Amino acid sequence: MSVQQREVAARLRTLLFVPVLEPRFFAKAGQRGADALILDLEDAVVPERKAEAREALVAAAATLRAGGVPVLARVNNDPATIEHDLKACVAAGVDMVMLPKAESAEQVRFVAERLGPGVGLAPLIESPRGVLRAEAIVGAHDAVVATGFGAEDFALAMGAAPSRALLGPPASHVAMCAHAHGVACWGLVTGIVELADREALREIGLQARQLGFTGTPAIHPNQVPVFNEAFSPSEQEIAHSRRVLEVFEAARACGAGTTRLDGKLVDKPIVDRALRILESHARRG
Repeated sequence: MSVQQREVAARLRTLLFVPVLEPRFFAKAGQRGADALILDLEDAVVPERKAEAREALVAAAATLRAGGVPVLARVNNDPATIEHDLKACVAAGVDMVMLPKAESAEQVRFVAERLGPGVGLAPLIESPRGVLRAEAIVGAHDAVVATGFGAEDFALAMGAAPSRALLGPPASHVAMCAHAHGVACWGLVTGIVELADREALREIGLQARQLGFTGTPAIHPNQVPVFNEAFSPSEQEIAHSRRVLEVFEAARACGAGTTRLDGKLVDKPIVDRALRILESHARRG
């Protein structure tokens, strides 16, 4: 998988689910502001319509691709149907495939080998076993461009409500594994059933970003602008980063390798973080 494909995945703040069997949503899907669109063959499709959804995938992907953003598909991690799903994804020419409930490196390699070159893979870690094997899962194949954390499924597997206390440690572990392998990390540290409370959604997004998540799937268009904001540098962060570079360059001109800003130390890690924030802001316009 090329560096460019991983960079594309890293820039995705919000990935909006679009029902593959609901063409009436296709026309406006690309106008919602999401950085990518996901056609779902898994939870959004009842078992009786799985074959119909696969058949619809090619036309759906072609229509959504006209919007100019990456198109993904989430497949079923079911031995009885996964190969059929993957063949449909290849035929549809999707940019990336999301593999739900990934629990082993072998599963990842199985999927990657059937997708072939040019299709990115994002294994979703949604169970205790998956979290324990996260490093091996993320590093299993060069096709992996991102990973994701499924908060609701993980909480269900643990037999508990999806609280921050329960989800924080495994979510942080998944994010750490993603960054160790240089791939994006998508998800939240809670469920995303909330639609109306924009401030609550924003806080949820900020919490995930603080843990190292780079973006998240969204289940409703109303969530898109809120998550886009939460996973982007704020005006305050941008202004502070510019000041960091200014004082550091001034210090270097005087032969110093460190300096202070507002009473706080400014050294190389602080400068590198400021550069990363400004580069992220520049990439997203």
